[in-house]
Amino acid sequence: MIVPNIEIVSIAVILLIAAPILWYSQRNSSKGSFTFSQLIKNLNHSLKFQFLIGLILALIALIFKIASVEPIEYFAGILYTYLVVGLFFYLPTLGMLNLILLLGKWINK
Repeated sequence: MIVPNIEIVSIAVILLIAAPILWYSQRNSSKGSFTFSQLIKNLNHSLKFQFLIGLILALIALIFKIASVEPIEYFAGILYTYLVVGLFFYLPTLGMLNLILLLGKWINK
């Protein structure tokens, strides 16, 4: 899907993905030093909020489609890009990081 003004869509998707990660990282930064396991924990916690953002984007796109609102291509582009990045880049990477953490804990025992 190619949308007009891909820059706006890209910036919106980056902000929507990064905001929960940065929020959880800032929230937990006062609890000590930064570790690999803390990073993965922050990513796992932010995944819940990112899933909620995806649902909200889908509902907004659906409402705009039903109401025949003009800027539907922007929300559809943001939703499409958000889902592609989340499903094909973020989730597999997070799964691999969780496996690495699990293997690290298993080896250190």
